Amino acid sequence: MIDDRSSKVVFLAHCLLNTNTKYRGSLKGGSRYSSVAPGLIQLLNKYDLGIEQMPCPEIGIAEIDREPRTKDMYDTEDMRKACKMYSEFVKKMIEKFEKGKVKVFGIIGVSRSPTCGISTTYVGKDLETARIQPGAGIFMEELKSVLKEKGLEFMEYDQKDITRSLNEIEKKIKFVKSVV
Repeated sequence: MIDDRSSKVVFLAHCLLNTNTKYRGSLKGGSRYSSVAPGLIQLLNKYDLGIEQMPCPEIGIAEIDREPRTKDMYDTEDMRKACKMYSEFVKKMIEKFEKGKVKVFGIIGVSRSPTCGISTTYVGKDLETARIQPGAGIFMEELKSVLKEKGLEFMEYDQKDITRSLNEIEKKIKFVKSVV
């Protein structure tokens, strides 16, 4: 029997595969894609990477129809607890893939997200004072903490600069591929 599975996978922020989970409205511009993040599936397919969709902590705590919030507005005890729980779940999934001899190429988050931002996130005590600041979103902070010993790549998709972010993601995928 032939098995054509690639034995490679990447973990994605939920809304990259389903924009319906993004908040409706605009903090500084709403969703710029209607269903799936443009170019991302094609890029991952180019490198034979399977996709594992991570849970969305924002819809876990809030609703689909919700107002935009900054990291500071989301940073509550309940959100931290949920993000820690989701992080432990993702860690267990990664360990299952590794045990099954599937190489995990990394995590792809969402630029400026208050929960899934990798290098930038919106901060501020309210929407009037919201601003972009270097740093990770709440879920990614917790995920980086529980996965620190694994040395995984954390990559960021930016819907406002798709070409640049796809190029950066591809560079990291090539790097991981070169050391496997």
